[in-house]
Amino acid sequence: MANLESLSDYQAILLACELCAASNVAALPHLQQHFPTSLTAQYTTVLDEINRRTCLTPYSGDLDIMIVKNIEESVAWKRVRRLRLLPLKYPQADKTTETTDPLTDFLIHRAHRIDTETGLQTYILELILPFYERSESLRQWLVSKILPLLRSNYEYYPDKEDTISLSVLESMDQTTGINVLLSMTGNAASATDLTRNLRGL
Repeated sequence: MANLESLSDYQAILLACELCAASNVAALPHLQQHFPTSLTAQYTTVLDEINRRTCLTPYSGDLDIMIVKNIEESVAWKRVRRLRLLPLKYPQADKTTETTDPLTDFLIHRAHRIDTETGLQTYILELILPFYERSESLRQWLVSKILPLLRSNYEYYPDKEDTISLSVLESMDQTTGINVLLSMTGNAASATDLTRNLRGL
């Protein structure tokens, strides 16, 4: 049996990364039990929620700790720092919204990362759709944030050079949103188009 107690916290984090890279999801809860402070249960809960339709048998195998066991503590610490691990919840998330589950927190944070790093907002919809029925707060976020964002940038104003980002949309109050929408329509917009856009957004 692998002597998990012989690992440091940093080595345990590196081992968790190795397990994720190898798609060894079943072994993560086993590792987390030995390092509850370094590997918070929320992260393994996310993986469990994503895979809950797959029957995960309790992990009874032997973890190969040698891939991290011989790494010196100082080296392990530097490698963990280079990982730049992100918090589960999006740091700028609306504090007034109801408490969400770990899966919803992860998906919303991931959606923001997709938007800021790639700008491919249609991928956000692909990310959210398989999960939105599991969470009322995620469904509300999809309807109130993502769908208006996609309508504005891809349906109503596809020719606009500057698209609205997800973080900008979330920071707008109702009045600001209407003013931005009016500024985007321009002088040539018909009353019908403007009414449609206001209703849609």
